[in-house]
Amino acid sequence: MNIILWRHATAEDTFPDHDRALTQKGEQEARKMGQWLRHHLNGTQLTLVSPSKRTLQTAKWFSEDIHLHASVKVSSRAEQIIELIEYPPQATDNLIIVAHQPFLGEVASRLLTGHSHAIKVHKGAIWWFIHKHGTYHLHTMINPVLL
Repeated sequence: MNIILWRHATAEDTFPDHDRALTQKGEQEARKMGQWLRHHLNGTQLTLVSPSKRTLQTAKWFSEDIHLHASVKVSSRAEQIIELIEYPPQATDNLIIVAHQPFLGEVASRLLTGHSHAIKVHKGAIWWFIHKHGTYHLHTMINPVLL
């Protein structure tokens, strides 16, 4: 199974946090990354998105078929996302999680090393892992400035 960790693109610096929208730059980042992801993924997909405005706006550039999940939100902990990855709510070839720092970086660290460290996931970046035979391998890490 492919595991895609996608951090929301650049958002406004306003409050309340939940209502922060993407900036014009963020919309461009999300569009580029969504197009790249559509071009590279094959098979079935399950896209789980935090309910914040900026993550919903980011995810729509990839797919309109998105789902909110109680474990994916601004206040999530890495353990919640790891459990979701290990036991997805339905069978799929591609599990896409569109969410936030710092827990996306902690999840990436756990998948790479087995330990929770603070890894910076840039705004709009995608970390693509392949899960096979109980192990995780980093396939691609790409961010909007590379496209």
